[in-house]
Amino acid sequence: MTHAWKKRYAFRLQEEDKELATFLEQVPHAQTSKVIREMLRFAYRQMKQEQQEQKQFQQLLKEIRSLRESHDSSYEAIQTQLNKLNTTTSPLTEETNKQQDEEPQVADEKVKETAQAMLSSFGLQD
Repeated sequence: MTHAWKKRYAFRLQEEDKELATFLEQVPHAQTSKVIREMLRFAYRQMKQEQQEQKQFQQLLKEIRSLRESHDSSYEAIQTQLNKLNTTTSPLTEETNKQQDEEPQVADEKVKETAQAMLSSFGLQD
């Protein structure tokens, strides 16, 4: 290399660096500087990659929360509409009233199942 680098860095190992000192003592003296540079490059790249992954992870969490809020509000809107429909329908005949008393609320169950399926497809379960 014929680059005229003016920056030079030096450091001293400390007591807690025994493992690193042992490793560097095994490296041939002529290669020590090169090995240290390679280790620093590797550590720097790892650090940058981990920062990028953490940033992507935070973005994914934000999107998941947004989707969950959207699904929750949609579910509440559907429930509200169903409740309005149930309260505004005309009076039913006695036979229909008996059937409704005997059978569970199928519409509410279907809505709940659909909402659960949607949440489950995104990996969100209550």
